[in-house]
Amino acid sequence: SKSQMDFIVSNLVGQIKSGISSLEINLKPEYLGKLKLLLQMNEGALSIRIIAHTGETLNLLNSNLHNIKENLDQQGIRLNAMSVDLANQEKQESQTGGRYREERKPGNLLRDQESYDSIGSREQSSLGSGILNILA
Repeated sequence: SKSQMDFIVSNLVGQIKSGISSLEINLKPEYLGKLKLLLQMNEGALSIRIIAHTGETLNLLNSNLHNIKENLDQQGIRLNAMSVDLANQEKQESQTGGRYREERKPGNLLRDQESYDSIGSREQSSLGSGILNILA
C-alpha cells in the first residue's frame, strides 16, 4: 500500500543520510519475504538496487516505482537510477551478525517459509544494524 511505501522510503532516507550503503527489510506477512536495498550516492544523486525475494513483492514494487521516486524527490533525494530485481532462487546470503549461506530450490515453499521464519527471529535482535521489520 502507499502508506507502506511511504514508510519504507522515509526509513530509506534516514539510512541514506546516515551513510548506510545496504539495507535489509523483513516484510510482514512473512510470505512477502524480504527486500535488500543497495544504495550508492554519486555526485549527489542516489542509485538504488532493490532485490525482492518473492515474485509478488517484485510486482508490488514495480507497480509503485513512480510513488517511490516521487516520495524520494519530496524528501530532497535526487534519484539517478533505480532497479528492481528478483533474488537468485538458487543461493541467497543474509547478514545476521555474520555470513551464512542457505541453499534454496524453487518450489520448496515449506522449507523456504521455515528459513524466512528462522532468519526473521535472528534479525529481530539486530534492528540497529540496517535491518527493518515492516508489517504489511
